[in-house]
Amino acid sequence: VVTLPLMVPSAPMSHLDIQDIPENLKNGMLCYFGTNSIIDTRGANASLEDVWLQDEKTFCYDIQSGRTPVCDNCGMAPLYVSIYMVFNFAYNICLVCILKYGNSNILWLSMTFMVPLY
Repeated sequence: VVTLPLMVPSAPMSHLDIQDIPENLKNGMLCYFGTNSIIDTRGANASLEDVWLQDEKTFCYDIQSGRTPVCDNCGMAPLYVSIYMVFNFAYNICLVCILKYGNSNILWLSMTFMVPLY
């Protein structure tokens, strides 16, 4: 909820028009549920040279398979995002437990050891 107002100033910084934010959110939710949302409508008849000469935002091509060009691959997105959320939640719980059962010095020491891992 806190991040929703921050979408407006951060959109131009990531080269996204402000009016494209709702469509971008919709496509992100579709991708989270495993549905590809950005598909090249020209089909498999497009030559590789045509694809490279066109705008990057409009056309994509899967070089390895040569299939119909698909710009996003959302098949494994639910798994990856869910794994990230579980590990992030467990990490935050561990920080709270260190602070609760230890003290701030132990938390500071553990965070000092974590910095090289990033």
